Amino acid sequence: MDKYVEYALLSVLRQTFQDWECIIVNDGSTDDTEKIVKEYVKRDPRCKYVYQDNRGLAEARNAAIKSSTGEYIAFLDADDLWEPDMLEKTISYLDANPDVSIVSGGWDLIDEQGERIFRKRVARSSVSLEKLLLVNRFPVHAVLVRREVFQVCGPFDPDAVNDWDMWLRAASNGFTFGYIEDLIAHYRRHAGCVTVDIDLMRRRHLYVLDKVFRGENDPKMVELRPYAYILCWLSLADYCKEAKRYVELGQCIEEAEKIYSEVGYSRKYSTLIEARVESLPHNEAFLERIYLSLPRIWRWEAYTRRFQKRAIAGYYGKDYVTLVCNLLPAIILWPPRGLWYIKRLGLRRVWD
Repeated sequence: MDKYVEYALLSVLRQTFQDWECIIVNDGSTDDTEKIVKEYVKRDPRCKYVYQDNRGLAEARNAAIKSSTGEYIAFLDADDLWEPDMLEKTISYLDANPDVSIVSGGWDLIDEQGERIFRKRVARSSVSLEKLLLVNRFPVHAVLVRREVFQVCGPFDPDAVNDWDMWLRAASNGFTFGYIEDLIAHYRRHAGCVTVDIDLMRRRHLYVLDKVFRGENDPKMVELRPYAYILCWLSLADYCKEAKRYVELGQCIEEAEKIYSEVGYSRKYSTLIEARVESLPHNEAFLERIYLSLPRIWRWEAYTRRFQKRAIAGYYGKDYVTLVCNLLPAIILWPPRGLWYIKRLGLRRVWD
C-alpha cells in the first residue's frame, strides 16, 4: 500500500478542520510504508505511529481506536482519500445533532490513478436495522462515529465484514444514524482490494447474517431473514461480476434463486431483489421466476419498471427518442409510477 499511503496522509493533513490526531497503524507491511509514514510522524506531532504484526484490517482498526483519545472517530484506509472538508462537515453535523451517533456522507469510486469510476453515492434516507440488513449503505471511510458506539458495541470483528457488522450492532443497540449529501470521501478500487477476494467476502458476509439471525424469534426478523440472505448472495454476485469470475457469479445467483423459490413474492422486498437481479448477467431464469411469482395485479407494474429504466438510460445518454418511446408506455401501463418517474427525471440531481 506504499503506492497510495502518502496520498491518504496528505488528504488528512489538508483537512480544513485541524484539531485532530492521526493514528497510523502499520499492520505488518513489508513494503516502504513504514519509511513513508515515519517521515510524516516527524513532520507533524498530531500523527502517531503504531506497529503490529499482520493481524488484518479489523484488528488494525481496533488498535487505532485503543490508541486514540478523541470524542469522534473516523477511519481511512491507506488507499482511500478524504475531501478537505470531510472532518469539518461531519463534526459540525454531530455537534448540531447530539441524538445522532453515526453520520455518513457522499462518496465515489476511483481507480488506481485516482480517476472517477462512478459518480457520488449517498444514503438519502434514515438508516435502520432492516435497511442495513438489506443493503450495506456506506463504506467505513465516509463515516464519523462517536466513541461511545465502540464502548457499547465492542471492537470490530475480524471474521466479519467488519464495518457492516459494526453498523448492525450499533443499530441493534439503539444508536441513530444521520447523513449529509456532500461528497466527503473517495474509495479506490484496485487489484489489491479485499473485495476482489470473493471467497473471503462470501464467508464474511454470510457470517454477519448468521450472527444477526441466530436464535432470532421476532416475527418481523423471521420474515426478513430469507430476503436478507437473497440480497446478500446478490451482493456477492456483484463482486463476482466486478472480478469477472462468472462461474462464481452464476453460483451466487443460483443460491439466491433457491431461497426465493422457497419464500416467493413479497411486496416489500421483491422489487428490491428484482432491481439487483436486473443489473447482473445470467439473470434470465431468476427474473422469470420473480415475474411468475408476482400477483397478476402487480405484473403490469413490474413490466412498467423495465420501460422506466430504459427511459432513465435514454435520458442520461441524451437519447431522447428512447426516453419518449419508453416513458409513454410506462405511463399508460402504470400511471402512478410513470408520473413519479417524470418528476424524478425533472428533479433528480446529477452528481459530476
